Amino acid sequence: ATKGGLYRSTDSGASWSSVVSGLTEVQLAAVAFAPDDGQAAFVAGVIMHRSVDGGLTWVPVKTFEFPVAALAVSTNFSDDGTAALSFGRNGNGIFITTDAGASWQPSLTGLTDLFVNDLAIANDGTLLAVASDGGFHRADDPLGPWTVFNDGFEPLSDQSPDHYFAVSPSPAFDQDGTAFVAAFEGLFKSTDRGESWSQADLYHQRINREVSPSP
Repeated sequence: ATKGGLYRSTDSGASWSSVVSGLTEVQLAAVAFAPDDGQAAFVAGVIMHRSVDGGLTWVPVKTFEFPVAALAVSTNFSDDGTAALSFGRNGNGIFITTDAGASWQPSLTGLTDLFVNDLAIANDGTLLAVASDGGFHRADDPLGPWTVFNDGFEPLSDQSPDHYFAVSPSPAFDQDGTAFVAAFEGLFKSTDRGESWSQADLYHQRINREVSPSP
Protein backbone atom coordinates (compact mmCIF):
# COMPACT_ATOMS: atom_id res chain seq x y z
CA ALA A 1 0.00 0.00 0.00
CA THR A 2 1.49 3.32 -1.08
CA LYS A 3 0.56 6.97 -1.50
CA GLY A 4 0.35 6.22 -5.21
CA GLY A 5 -1.85 3.15 -5.15
CA LEU A 6 -1.85 -0.56 -4.35
CA TYR A 7 0.60 -3.12 -5.74
CA ARG A 8 0.47 -6.91 -5.65
CA SER A 9 3.15 -9.57 -6.02
CA THR A 10 2.67 -13.28 -6.63
CA ASP A 11 6.39 -14.19 -6.74
CA SER A 12 7.55 -13.36 -3.21
CA GLY A 13 8.10 -9.71 -4.05
CA ALA A 14 10.37 -10.17 -7.08
CA SER A 15 7.93 -8.26 -9.30
CA TRP A 16 4.86 -6.11 -8.73
CA SER A 17 1.73 -5.11 -10.62
CA SER A 18 -0.69 -2.28 -9.95
CA VAL A 19 -4.08 -3.21 -8.52
CA VAL A 20 -6.93 -0.79 -9.27
CA SER A 21 -10.12 -2.82 -9.66
CA GLY A 22 -12.73 -1.50 -7.24
CA LEU A 23 -10.44 0.88 -5.34
CA THR A 24 -11.98 4.31 -4.83
CA GLU A 25 -8.88 6.12 -3.51
CA VAL A 26 -5.18 6.21 -4.36
CA GLN A 27 -3.42 7.19 -1.13
CA LEU A 28 -3.30 3.98 0.90
CA ALA A 29 -1.57 3.50 4.23
CA ALA A 30 -2.28 -0.01 5.52
CA VAL A 31 -2.90 -3.43 4.02
CA ALA A 32 -3.31 -6.88 5.63
CA PHE A 33 -4.30 -10.39 4.65
CA ALA A 34 -6.21 -12.74 6.93
CA PRO A 35 -3.53 -15.16 8.21
CA ASP A 36 -5.83 -18.18 7.83
CA ASP A 37 -7.37 -17.18 4.49
CA GLY A 38 -5.14 -15.85 1.73
CA GLN A 39 -8.19 -14.71 -0.24
CA ALA A 40 -9.44 -12.29 2.44
CA ALA A 41 -7.72 -8.93 2.74
CA PHE A 42 -8.22 -5.30 3.74
CA VAL A 43 -6.59 -2.11 2.53
CA ALA A 44 -7.26 1.43 3.71
CA GLY A 45 -6.49 5.08 3.47
CA VAL A 46 -9.51 7.08 4.54
CA ILE A 47 -11.72 4.40 2.97
CA MET A 48 -11.60 0.77 4.06
CA HIS A 49 -11.77 -1.71 1.18
CA ARG A 50 -12.24 -5.46 1.43
CA SER A 51 -11.15 -8.19 -0.99
CA VAL A 52 -12.33 -11.81 -1.12
CA ASP A 53 -10.14 -12.89 -4.06
CA GLY A 54 -6.60 -12.41 -2.79
CA GLY A 55 -6.46 -8.69 -3.48
CA LEU A 56 -7.33 -8.74 -7.17
CA THR A 57 -10.58 -6.79 -6.75
CA TRP A 58 -11.83 -4.57 -3.93
CA VAL A 59 -15.12 -3.28 -2.52
CA PRO A 60 -15.34 -0.15 -0.31
CA VAL A 61 -16.95 -0.98 3.03
CA LYS A 62 -16.34 1.99 5.35
CA THR A 63 -15.26 5.64 5.18
CA PHE A 64 -13.50 7.13 8.19
CA GLU A 65 -12.73 10.70 9.24
CA PHE A 66 -8.96 10.16 9.05
CA PRO A 67 -6.64 7.81 7.14
CA VAL A 68 -5.99 4.46 8.78
CA ALA A 69 -2.48 4.11 10.22
CA ALA A 70 -2.51 0.53 11.52
CA LEU A 71 -4.52 -2.56 10.59
CA ALA A 72 -4.61 -6.04 12.13
CA VAL A 73 -6.58 -9.14 11.13
CA SER A 74 -7.38 -12.04 13.43
CA THR A 75 -5.45 -15.27 12.97
CA ASN A 76 -8.86 -16.99 13.15
CA PHE A 77 -10.56 -14.60 10.74
CA SER A 78 -12.44 -17.35 8.89
CA ASP A 79 -14.26 -18.18 12.12
CA ASP A 80 -14.48 -14.91 14.08
CA GLY A 81 -14.44 -12.27 11.29
CA THR A 82 -12.39 -9.96 13.51
CA ALA A 83 -10.09 -7.14 12.45
CA ALA A 84 -8.97 -3.91 14.11
CA LEU A 85 -7.62 -0.54 12.99
CA SER A 86 -6.34 2.73 14.39
CA PHE A 87 -5.44 6.21 13.13
CA GLY A 88 -2.09 7.03 14.75
CA ARG A 89 -1.49 10.71 15.50
CA ASN A 90 -4.90 11.62 14.10
CA GLY A 91 -6.56 10.16 17.19
CA ASN A 92 -10.04 8.60 17.17
CA GLY A 93 -8.83 5.48 18.98
CA ILE A 94 -9.58 1.99 17.71
CA PHE A 95 -12.33 0.54 15.50
CA ILE A 96 -13.24 -3.15 15.42
CA THR A 97 -15.15 -5.42 13.06
CA THR A 98 -16.45 -8.84 14.10
CA ASP A 99 -18.40 -9.49 10.89
CA ALA A 100 -15.56 -9.67 8.35
CA GLY A 101 -15.58 -5.93 7.69
CA ALA A 102 -19.27 -5.42 6.95
CA SER A 103 -19.52 -3.02 9.89
CA TRP A 104 -17.00 -1.23 12.15
CA GLN A 105 -17.54 0.15 15.62
CA PRO A 106 -15.33 2.09 18.04
CA SER A 107 -13.63 0.24 20.88
CA LEU A 108 -12.63 3.02 23.28
CA THR A 109 -13.47 1.86 26.80
CA GLY A 110 -10.31 1.90 28.92
CA LEU A 111 -8.07 3.59 26.34
CA THR A 112 -5.96 6.24 28.10
CA ASP A 113 -4.71 7.74 24.82
CA LEU A 114 -6.64 7.90 21.53
CA PHE A 115 -3.46 8.37 19.45
CA VAL A 116 -2.99 4.64 18.79
CA ASN A 117 0.07 4.05 16.61
CA ASP A 118 -0.12 0.27 16.26
CA LEU A 119 -2.18 -2.76 17.19
CA ALA A 120 -2.12 -6.53 16.81
CA ILE A 121 -4.36 -9.53 17.35
CA ALA A 122 -2.63 -12.48 19.03
CA ASN A 123 -3.31 -16.09 18.09
CA ASP A 124 -5.72 -16.52 21.02
CA GLY A 125 -7.79 -13.47 20.05
CA THR A 126 -6.21 -11.06 22.54
CA LEU A 127 -5.93 -7.52 21.18
CA LEU A 128 -2.75 -5.54 21.85
CA ALA A 129 -2.23 -1.83 21.15
CA VAL A 130 0.29 0.94 21.79
CA ALA A 131 -0.62 4.61 22.02
CA SER A 132 1.70 7.56 21.54
CA ASP A 133 2.02 8.57 25.20
CA GLY A 134 -0.34 6.07 26.80
CA GLY A 135 1.84 3.00 26.29
CA PHE A 136 0.62 -0.58 26.08
CA HIS A 137 -3.05 -1.58 26.20
CA ARG A 138 -4.60 -5.04 26.14
CA ALA A 139 -8.17 -6.19 25.51
CA ASP A 140 -9.15 -9.79 26.13
CA ASP A 141 -12.37 -9.35 24.15
CA PRO A 142 -12.61 -7.85 20.63
CA LEU A 143 -14.75 -4.95 21.84
CA GLY A 144 -12.83 -4.32 25.04
CA PRO A 145 -12.57 -3.03 27.62
CA TRP A 146 -8.92 -2.06 27.33
CA THR A 147 -6.49 -2.21 30.26
CA VAL A 148 -3.21 -0.28 30.33
CA PHE A 149 0.00 -2.02 31.50
CA ASN A 150 3.12 0.16 31.58
CA ASP A 151 5.13 -1.44 34.39
CA GLY A 152 8.78 -1.61 33.34
CA PHE A 153 8.78 0.99 30.59
CA GLU A 154 11.35 3.76 30.90
CA PRO A 155 10.29 7.37 31.66
CA LEU A 156 9.17 9.24 28.55
CA SER A 157 11.90 11.33 26.96
CA ASP A 158 11.33 15.03 26.26
CA GLN A 159 13.14 14.63 22.93
CA SER A 160 10.08 13.34 21.06
CA PRO A 161 6.35 14.08 21.01
CA ASP A 162 5.69 10.46 20.01
CA HIS A 163 6.89 7.47 22.04
CA TYR A 164 5.30 4.04 21.53
CA PHE A 165 5.40 2.99 17.88
CA ALA A 166 4.82 -0.73 17.41
CA VAL A 167 3.59 -3.84 19.19
CA SER A 168 3.99 -7.46 18.12
CA PRO A 169 2.92 -10.65 19.92
CA SER A 170 4.74 -13.95 19.70
CA PRO A 171 3.19 -16.35 17.15
CA ALA A 172 2.70 -18.64 20.19
CA PHE A 173 1.27 -15.91 22.43
CA ASP A 174 -1.35 -18.26 23.86
CA GLN A 175 1.46 -20.45 25.24
CA ASP A 176 4.34 -18.10 26.05
CA GLY A 177 2.57 -14.78 26.68
CA THR A 178 5.42 -13.00 24.90
CA ALA A 179 5.15 -9.62 23.18
CA PHE A 180 7.47 -6.84 22.07
CA VAL A 181 6.98 -3.07 22.06
CA ALA A 182 9.18 -0.78 19.97
CA ALA A 183 9.43 2.70 21.47
CA PHE A 184 11.46 5.90 21.25
CA GLU A 185 12.85 4.92 24.65
CA GLY A 186 13.96 1.44 23.55
CA LEU A 187 12.81 -2.06 22.70
CA PHE A 188 10.82 -3.83 25.42
CA LYS A 189 9.77 -7.43 26.00
CA SER A 190 7.02 -9.01 28.09
CA THR A 191 6.50 -12.67 28.94
CA ASP A 192 3.30 -12.25 30.97
CA ARG A 193 0.83 -11.07 28.33
CA GLY A 194 2.05 -7.50 28.59
CA GLU A 195 1.46 -6.99 32.29
CA SER A 196 5.13 -6.16 32.92
CA TRP A 197 7.99 -5.12 30.63
CA SER A 198 11.78 -5.24 30.56
CA GLN A 199 14.31 -3.44 28.37
CA ALA A 200 15.32 -5.92 25.67
CA ASP A 201 18.72 -4.27 25.04
CA LEU A 202 18.74 -5.33 21.40
CA TYR A 203 19.02 -1.88 19.83
CA HIS A 204 20.03 1.57 20.87
CA GLN A 205 17.31 3.91 22.04
CA ARG A 206 15.49 6.28 19.69
CA ILE A 207 15.49 4.01 16.62
CA ASN A 208 12.78 1.48 17.45
CA ARG A 209 9.98 1.91 14.93
CA GLU A 210 8.92 -1.66 14.15
CA VAL A 211 9.37 -5.18 15.46
CA SER A 212 8.27 -8.50 13.97
CA PRO A 213 9.01 -11.92 15.53
CA SER A 214 9.66 -14.79 13.13
CA PRO A 215 6.77 -17.27 12.91
